[in-house]
Amino acid sequence: MPGEPEWRTYEERTRKGVPLPEKTADNLRQLGERFDIKLPLI
Repeated sequence: MPGEPEWRTYEERTRKGVPLPEKTADNLRQLGERFDIKLPLI
């Protein structure tokens, strides 16, 4: 059915979040520390 895979992806990412490469997540954590922003632990 058209749109079904996109809808499933939307539902999953709404529940679990958007997957990020480990390097990207590390960079975001470092930026958060630099600006004293608390990021959720995953």
